[in-house]
Amino acid sequence: MHNTNNEDMTTPSEFWLNFRESKLLENQECVALRQQFAKLVVKNPELDQAKSIAAWLIKNGKLTNYQATVLLKGHKGPFDFGRYRVQNRISKGSLKGGFQARHKDTGHPVVLRFLKGDEFKNPVVWAQVTERAKVTATIKDTNVWRIYDLIDQTSYRYIVLEDPGVGTDGFASLADKLRSTARLDSTTACFIAWQVAGALAHLHQCKTLFGLLTPDQVWLDQQNRVKLLLPAEQTLRPLSLPADESNEQFVKAADYMSPEWQFPGAMPTAQSDIYSLGSLLFQMLTGMTPFP
Repeated sequence: MHNTNNEDMTTPSEFWLNFRESKLLENQECVALRQQFAKLVVKNPELDQAKSIAAWLIKNGKLTNYQATVLLKGHKGPFDFGRYRVQNRISKGSLKGGFQARHKDTGHPVVLRFLKGDEFKNPVVWAQVTERAKVTATIKDTNVWRIYDLIDQTSYRYIVLEDPGVGTDGFASLADKLRSTARLDSTTACFIAWQVAGALAHLHQCKTLFGLLTPDQVWLDQQNRVKLLLPAEQTLRPLSLPADESNEQFVKAADYMSPEWQFPGAMPTAQSDIYSLGSLLFQMLTGMTPFP
């Protein structure tokens, strides 16, 4: 993936070459688009720059903003991963760094969550992640974020998730909502907690534990309907102190973890998931965690 914060250094010719070699469109269509744009440049010479080409292609539905940004930085992609084509990069929330994509044959929208880190190179850890993703993919619940697949392409490993509206107005994590409003009215807080409780109950019926439940994993639409984002890449294990004191996942979840999970060798349980839900409800009602 690319850093897209540098200034535009690409010439028009380089941009057209990258566009053609990106395979986003058939070569014949790329040539036709270039000829169309050349006619515009004859009448408006100031358009003969890469940024203008990108803007024109976006306006005509041939590129997304993210695809254009990558091409403007002199890259050809990659945009295609297996059966999916990347459309946009997610820039905030617990999905930050992930990508919105579409199935190349059906156009179905998905989210690609790439798995990085040396731990996923460990065969034992990868087997655990694979098994957790396989089980989670069978769970179909309105309030649980669907997992479609786990892909291992050697160079890239990623989880394919449903896209319930990432990037649309009003769709955000509970963490974002609490940052903007501090606390919620009791009716809204209880409605959200009720939905999370139902989702957890379904997971537990399927013999699946959530684990590190925090406001970052609870997503809401404009009507406060819940989508619980189960991190399938998260392997459930006992705490390892003091090493985990620098583990970002555990540090973020510390305020929501049940006390017994912090004993040596203790594993998360259905009861610890329920404790985490109680901590979330407390925070929604009061604006603070139970033990700040």
